[in-house]
Amino acid sequence: MRRIPYVLAVWLLCAASAGGATLPGSLHPPQPFPAIVSNAFTTEFVAPGIRYANYSLLTKDGPLQVHVVQVDLHEPTVRIDSVVAHDSLISAGETTSSMAVRTKAVAGLNADYFDIGNTNEPLGILMRGGQLLKTPNSHGALAVLRDRTVLMRPIAFGGTVNVGTVPIALDGVNDLPPKGGGVLVTPLLGSFAAPAGAMVVFLDPLESPPSRRFRVRTIAGEQQRVGPSYALVLGGAATETVGVPEIGDVVTVAPEPSFDQIVMAVGGGPLLLQNGTRFFENDAPAELEGRSRIPISGAALRNDGTLLLLEVDGRQPQISIGLSRNEFTSLLLALGAAEGLSFDGGGSSTLVTRRLGDPQPGIRNSPSDGSERPVADGLFVYSDAPVGPAAFLVVRPPIIRAVPGAQVPLQESITDAAGHFLGHGSGEAGGTTSPINAGTLRANIFTALHPATGRLNLREGRLAAQVPVEILERPARIEIEPHGAHAAHASEAIQFTARGFDTSGFEVALPRKLAWTTTHGAISDDGRFIAAAQNARVEVRVGVTAAAQSVSVGEHETTLQMSTQWKFVSAPAGGPGSVLFGAECAVCITLQYDFTSGERSATMVGDRPLPPGAIGLRFELKGDGNGEMLRLSLVNAINERVFLTSGRVSWQGWQTRDVRFPISLAQPARLHSIYVLSALGGAPVRAAGQISVRNMRVIEAGPAP
Repeated sequence: MRRIPYVLAVWLLCAASAGGATLPGSLHPPQPFPAIVSNAFTTEFVAPGIRYANYSLLTKDGPLQVHVVQVDLHEPTVRIDSVVAHDSLISAGETTSSMAVRTKAVAGLNADYFDIGNTNEPLGILMRGGQLLKTPNSHGALAVLRDRTVLMRPIAFGGTVNVGTVPIALDGVNDLPPKGGGVLVTPLLGSFAAPAGAMVVFLDPLESPPSRRFRVRTIAGEQQRVGPSYALVLGGAATETVGVPEIGDVVTVAPEPSFDQIVMAVGGGPLLLQNGTRFFENDAPAELEGRSRIPISGAALRNDGTLLLLEVDGRQPQISIGLSRNEFTSLLLALGAAEGLSFDGGGSSTLVTRRLGDPQPGIRNSPSDGSERPVADGLFVYSDAPVGPAAFLVVRPPIIRAVPGAQVPLQESITDAAGHFLGHGSGEAGGTTSPINAGTLRANIFTALHPATGRLNLREGRLAAQVPVEILERPARIEIEPHGAHAAHASEAIQFTARGFDTSGFEVALPRKLAWTTTHGAISDDGRFIAAAQNARVEVRVGVTAAAQSVSVGEHETTLQMSTQWKFVSAPAGGPGSVLFGAECAVCITLQYDFTSGERSATMVGDRPLPPGAIGLRFELKGDGNGEMLRLSLVNAINERVFLTSGRVSWQGWQTRDVRFPISLAQPARLHSIYVLSALGGAPVRAAGQISVRNMRVIEAGPAP
């Protein structure tokens, strides 16, 4: 019988040989990256040639969570490909984790910008398995060639279509409407609306995908929707050149370049690095948003051939403040990148991996919307390593950091040498602690007893693992959650929790019952607070380490002076609409919009400062009943945009609206704008109308002064 060696749990997390060149344990990014105060770094094995790393940073401007997937392109069992939402370019979108689970990926990242809330189509190139699924735009893209070379650059597109013997320009693949030539449509586009004035020629492929030769099956008549099919969509000029094709005519598509050497590609942009030097792409996508600190996703290539997929959380001041594109570029340089680009960010930013010991991949970051956003496509990493015999007893957490009295539940799984999940542990693994007084293990729960540094030795059958143990006398610092707590009235309950951290920023387990105190109201040793009529200050203490925060009780309103300094902005820019003052009443501000001809949003921008204790806005709004989506935009204390949805304007006449701010909002904030959208996750509104606002009040925490 083959002998299974003892395996250290720490090896599973920190072995460098499993994923190519190592990442730096500490980061020193150049300016304008905020100065780093502390750096907690962890790395773990995902599959041969694939590792996941996390940098938990505390900077002078706030915390940052940096997530990195490290891919060794020299590992033959590694494969990289793209996935499109629900295998259709036009779709309701699909979350990154769902795409990963569905396609059995071991890691992945959201990719291209997309037509959010409408068709949800990706805006740039998409290739999967060597097939061109959508033509590129002018922005940067990531492509993998057949020799496993990774390119980050804009990809040009052109070509011709021969209808019988008549050539016309190939405008695109699955990229409607045609610009004067023809667009090849494949079933992957999904059901689409036939462009006005275009001719739709249905085709039968004459070869297996990627098909370049087709036969004309039929010509579409007047119709609004076209189901998934192969078709050539001809614009007006092309129709005049070609005429009406005959049934049975052969159609030949010849894109330029041929794309034969590209295995996969996803769009994105802008490019951030070329040859190790900062690169500034003209007309970058979401340029204004990129100047602010937001959640950001991207990819980078090191000179040693290592591909990095990255995500930095943002818009969560207590978790991660996010990065601007320029700061993100500094991060790429600190990681040794020579080439780099960003992908769609904000609420779309999601990074997933298979954690060692888990049967399928899961989310590793903290999406800023509070949950995953459905997106258009993603970039995914696969492991073709074969499944082998049981090799590792995997224990989570891989390192126990705690103070005396804390209880830490352990989870056990069994994997093969390639990280494939083979099953859960029995939950009855035998264990001993060294030194013996550091803690005890019963029913897979470790109880910390005395300050010590040692290890927990576990065994299940022939498999063994050692878990490092660090029992601290006290945490270096404590955080109380939720931050900025507010009780609407006396007797309301708030559940507080305390989180401990060591000097490096690693989280330390605390006992369930702690020494909580409050100046008013009552609080139990498990952190349950009952408000009294007065504002309160709660405190928690572990040894000599303490943390405190204020709790406001009650709320009151103050008037927000709106002024007349509001201006109109549309998307796309230059669209119809205006901002009027005094049209509906002497103190009313009216926003006019017209969504009948491609305008997606209409905004009135005013930038009004809010008091530090603001927890919401209350105002009267006169609706037009068209069903457009009403949203407000705030700018928080660290200049991040925060978007709040009020709901659809489905009523006519005046109605009072309340919009509450998230408890995590970094104060003080400013009301930046009020705007309407033609669509936000539903059917778009195709109408013109107006809304009016009056009597804007700020809801402030605490009793009236």
